[in-house]
Amino acid sequence: MDNLLIKDTMEVFCVDNSNSANVFFLGINTKSNLVQKMTNTILRGAIGNLPKGILQTAKDMTFTVDPLFWNDSVLGLISGNSAINGTATVKFFDKDLVVSGGVATLTAATPIVGTIADIFDSTNKHYSAAIATNQATITSPPTDGEIVTAVYDILVQGSITNLDAASFPKSFKLYSHTVSYDPSTNEIASDIYLVLNSGISDGAINAALKQEKNLFNLLISRFSHL
Repeated sequence: MDNLLIKDTMEVFCVDNSNSANVFFLGINTKSNLVQKMTNTILRGAIGNLPKGILQTAKDMTFTVDPLFWNDSVLGLISGNSAINGTATVKFFDKDLVVSGGVATLTAATPIVGTIADIFDSTNKHYSAAIATNQATITSPPTDGEIVTAVYDILVQGSITNLDAASFPKSFKLYSHTVSYDPSTNEIASDIYLVLNSGISDGAINAALKQEKNLFNLLISRFSHL
């Protein structure tokens, strides 16, 4: 079908070619681009070194997707590792705690008992504190009533993507879909599908976390068609 209007981006679904159970859905995107390039060499010869033909080599196809929101599938595609459910130890930033009797009461549900918390007062002066249950006893504490920030270890459970330097992106099949509109009625006229049977991420990560309208803006790598 020709002479149709396309004004939407594409939603993208990827399947790992080595394990069809590994799937990645990139649904809410701001941009999806398909670019094909090749090297064209003019062949010249005879008297006057006239052009006699064109040698076309190094044909390359890339597909670029920019997701609007943070997406674990993006990291999975780029790193070559699927997200798994598990537990991990992370640092928790506990703000606006009030010191009372040399103790700061922690708000996290799972502080690790027996570990040391780092305490910072309003001037960024550093203190150490031993954690027991939900309380941190501060060594040489600041004045009672002082507002402090505590940084300490907690256990969390959730989706984990391992960004392993020894892992590389895997080959996958890419399915993408959008719709076209009839310009005379502005109604949906047809579905448009683009399928790349074998592609691989270029492995580049550009995660720009900025204090703007969109909290997360993650630009994904290109997909090279094989």
